[in-house]
Amino acid sequence: MNKEGAIAGMLSGILFTAAYIIYFKFVNPAANTPDNWLFGISQRASVH
Repeated sequence: MNKEGAIAGMLSGILFTAAYIIYFKFVNPAANTPDNWLFGISQRASVH
């Protein structure tokens, strides 16, 4: 049970991070301002 939960958690984190980057880089680049970032975290912070 723990192995499956760990895998599910890692996959959900990867998917969320990918969606966050794709949204601000490709879908709506005009929204890439500090006012729109989740908790003030830039999408660039997730790739460095």
